[in-house]
Amino acid sequence: MAVTVVFSTLMVLIAKQNQDFNTLWSMTGGVNDVLGNKHTKHIQGVIHDGNFKSAIVDNWELQEFDSVSVYGMNIFGDALWETEFNITNKLPPLSSWLVSGQIINCTSAIGCTQSVIFNTENYELRLSPSTGKSWFALSTNNLSYGPLPLIFVPRSPHIPFDEPIFLDGPLGCWDTNILINNVFIMQDTVSMTPTICIQQCEMNGKTVAVLAEESKCYCADVDPNVPPTDAPANCYRQCPGSTDYCGGFSATYGNAYHAQGNALPGELPILLLYTDTLANVNSVVQISSSDVYAAIPTMYMFISHVNLTATGSTDILYTIHYSKNNCSSSSGLMKVVSFDGLTDQIFYGNGTKASVDMLKARCVEFTFDQPLVSVTIELWGPDDSFDHVTASALVVRGKKYITVTPATTSTSPTTTTTSPPTTTSTTQQPTTTSTTSTSTTTAAPTTTSTTTAAPTTTSTTTAAPTTTSTTTAAPTTTSTTTAAPTTTSTTTAAPTTTSSTNSPTTSTTVAQTSSTSTTTTTTSMPASTTTTAGTPATISSASTSSTTAVPKCTCPCNSSFPQLNMTTEKLQEKILEIQRRLAVNVSTLSSTIRKLTSAEDSRVSAVSIGYVGVGILVCILASIVFIDSARLLRDLKKLLHNIRDGLCPKTVENSPVS
Repeated sequence: MAVTVVFSTLMVLIAKQNQDFNTLWSMTGGVNDVLGNKHTKHIQGVIHDGNFKSAIVDNWELQEFDSVSVYGMNIFGDALWETEFNITNKLPPLSSWLVSGQIINCTSAIGCTQSVIFNTENYELRLSPSTGKSWFALSTNNLSYGPLPLIFVPRSPHIPFDEPIFLDGPLGCWDTNILINNVFIMQDTVSMTPTICIQQCEMNGKTVAVLAEESKCYCADVDPNVPPTDAPANCYRQCPGSTDYCGGFSATYGNAYHAQGNALPGELPILLLYTDTLANVNSVVQISSSDVYAAIPTMYMFISHVNLTATGSTDILYTIHYSKNNCSSSSGLMKVVSFDGLTDQIFYGNGTKASVDMLKARCVEFTFDQPLVSVTIELWGPDDSFDHVTASALVVRGKKYITVTPATTSTSPTTTTTSPPTTTSTTQQPTTTSTTSTSTTTAAPTTTSTTTAAPTTTSTTTAAPTTTSTTTAAPTTTSTTTAAPTTTSTTTAAPTTTSSTNSPTTSTTVAQTSSTSTTTTTTSMPASTTTTAGTPATISSASTSSTTAVPKCTCPCNSSFPQLNMTTEKLQEKILEIQRRLAVNVSTLSSTIRKLTSAEDSRVSAVSIGYVGVGILVCILASIVFIDSARLLRDLKKLLHNIRDGLCPKTVENSPVS
């Protein structure tokens, strides 16, 4: 029996995106899930899209989850830590299911006893096996500096880590003797304030600013093994430049204020883990954890950056594959570095460090697009003297366990009794003849069937004058079926052997059916045949079947990098050519045409509104004409009179002169 796990991604919280876990989880409806189906997508693509919450959380009781897991992951969807919770009869709020008593599994190699702790010491969530230790920690988001939150997971599943100390704002009156890296910075007896001292300590990369003796500024770090305590009675003098307190009369105690410094709490310095220069590199280079940690060859590498420099070339392209197995056992199991889960990330070997988030691997493989005369490879990662590393995302996923029965191959032997009058097949030869017939029916055209008939070996033993016993090692028939990724069903009629002497003929047929979705090799060997002369012979045949299932590759995106032999100029020309082929005439687009035309609307309401509008315009025009109708009529008469006078002028007769 095999068990398959079906995942449903319920929420993704990205580190340093200024979002709270509980706030995002408690939002109604989907967040960053327009189509409402992101919970079914590949986890790497979901993380790539940013903070997300599925609407199916709101209908928790309708889902068929067996459990829910909280993960710390990198951006490639690799689980750096997992704690699994039973959610039977539990409600969606975190306080219902995210509790200690519901833990059923975890990544820890030393036990899953953990306390689930919310909102303490500037942490929103901690999974703690003991005081001061954690397997998983999520910082709060509402501090005065950022970007937050930060997510911490253990470097090793055997060792819980010390939570980094998160400080914020005024910290109280501290004993300066228990601080480390304590340095006097400046004194200002006129205008000293906490802000001035904090700025100085930030520039010096220190965690804490301490003001003592009213006007002196010290910068220091906190010893994680000796947490300071507040002693307010020893700090009572005001600062010269503000009403804040700046210690007392002794430098032993001072008012401490948090200064972020050059790094966020818990962020580790990035160190060079491995470097080597290789000559005459063909196309692939593998680096194992034993090359980095010779003393502990099974230790995981945590890689945050890579840097490749090729001699004599500046346009090297390469991809990165990695595996949690040793290089010797990683064939077919490599996972490619891809930031969106869809396309292989292409890196440039130009001597610049490239970020790969936080790869957890025992084997790293570089595939180049061309042979190299020489290449220098550098692997960078967080300081391995600490027990923790940072994760890029907190992920909550529902899990459904499905039991799958693997496909089996079975052979059913058939016994046939033939009476003397009825003969199926008879070969009249003085010796025994074995005939092999193989029929193969294939559901996919890619199936290949190969049958090899080895020479038969016949041994004859005479037990009595009237009895002959013949033992035959029947031909070995091997049928090899290679199925495509889709399920292929192969039906094989096993060898049909007809043995005949002068006695009645006996026929034995073995039918065999094989159904498989992986590459399967089946060998069928009929058992020995015994014939007794003079009586109807009954022959029993048994068939032995051996099936070997070749495991599938678990990474469908494992592909070799294409060989690109072109210069930067040719690559640019290729890009421009593709752009020209993809270009379209904007003026012919339907969107442009629709902007310049009016669509017909045959609805009764639209037509009625149109008629009303036309009527209003006609009425307005008619009223204008009516108001001026008298003037228009007068002017029209005058115009007609003038026209008539012009065409037919009147004749004036002169009176006679007397």
